[in-house]
Amino acid sequence: MAVTTRVLLVEADPALAELLDEWLAGAGCTTVEERPDLVLVDLPFLRERRQELLRQLADAHPGVPVVAMPKPLTRDAFMAALRRTLDEVQ
Repeated sequence: MAVTTRVLLVEADPALAELLDEWLAGAGCTTVEERPDLVLVDLPFLRERRQELLRQLADAHPGVPVVAMPKPLTRDAFMAALRRTLDEVQ
């Protein structure tokens, strides 16, 4: 039986979040809001906000890997980063 990786997706743009959800599903992942195995995050541009967001995620999900999504976000770049991360998590 295949293990499904539970991914918390942190993306402010609803259209992009929907697209990423589809890409994740295609990779055998499911998006969740609680108890993730992995957090994928689009980091804010401002360094202060970025650090605060990472602190909040670490506090809310201790021990869960947090991965910043590559920019520019192409399907190939996203899937390559996701595959590398899933290999480490699973």
